[in-house]
Amino acid sequence: INAEYMGNLLLRFYSEQIMIKITFPDNSVKEYAEGTTAMQIAESISSRLAQEVLAASVNGEIWDLSRPINQDAAVKLFKCCLLYTSPSPRDGLLTRMPSSACKKKK
Repeated sequence: INAEYMGNLLLRFYSEQIMIKITFPDNSVKEYAEGTTAMQIAESISSRLAQEVLAASVNGEIWDLSRPINQDAAVKLFKCCLLYTSPSPRDGLLTRMPSSACKKKK
């Protein structure tokens, strides 16, 4: 084996992109390049989702949208919503409501 062949082989080996598997809440799985961010995942789904997403859960931990994901993970994307404490115990402690205040003004 000559040096040129080994060099080309190593170049091919290291230039191949490593893919990770992202599992979504509906149990669907999609492959992304290692180092993909939650924002890039949102953009790949839809531009509107990318505008509305605020944070992500990666394997049950809340992550910033710009943090790279380097291994297979379960991912949930969180859109803008309003949380408030309910005064009534029967309503539960937190109630989630869509918030029009989160929509971008045009």
